[in-house]
Amino acid sequence: MDFTLEPGQTLAVIGRTGSGKSTLAQLVARLYDPTAGHVLVDGIDLRERDLHGLRGAIGYVPQDVFLFSDTIRANIGFGVDGAEEADTSRLRATRMSTTTSRDSRKGTTPSSGSGA
Repeated sequence: MDFTLEPGQTLAVIGRTGSGKSTLAQLVARLYDPTAGHVLVDGIDLRERDLHGLRGAIGYVPQDVFLFSDTIRANIGFGVDGAEEADTSRLRATRMSTTTSRDSRKGTTPSSGSGA
């Protein structure tokens, strides 16, 4: 595979399951190195570049999804110091927004929770 990106350009990699999209992303981020051949950026083998600097210049979101066997609040706040209280407020707001949106499609208005 060979492609050129100019500064400021974006690349979208699309393809069927198993076509190598994730493998390409993992090679560029050096999550692992190729067993044969080279991955070059600006003509330089990525194995010769500073790993910390390389990864600091890349935005990578893996497709692996996981949830702990815990509450939604705990999953959302995982790894964020002091997230529990702020996330509780966000969850309430999201729940209220979702309820309001769902009720408006039904032609009803949400109650204040007072039973009226």
